[in-house]
Formats: sequence, structure tokens, C-alpha cells
Amino acid sequence: FKDPFRGGNNILVICDTYTPAGEPIPTNKRYKAAEVFSNKKVVDEVP
Repeated sequence: FKDPFRGGNNILVICDTYTPAGEPIPTNKRYKAAEVFSNKKVVDEVP
């Protein structure tokens, strides 16, 4: 994702983390982050 805080060519790298059973661990925030950063309002925003 483009870094909305630092701008320029900076990116954020976010990884999914799961339990051995395949369930997201409680601190796995990637799904919600992907949802937010993929939102058209966010994508179209100019810092």
C-alpha cells in the first residue's frame, strides 16, 4: 500500500498472520487495513 503518512515512493508492507488451525491471530489487522486502504476515498486522496 502507498504510505499515507510519509507519501512519496514509500509503502507500507502488511502481512497476514494465522494460527496453525488457519484462523487469524488476534493481532492480525491486515484484513481491516486492506479494507481501509482499498477504499476509493482513501485511494483517491492526495496527501
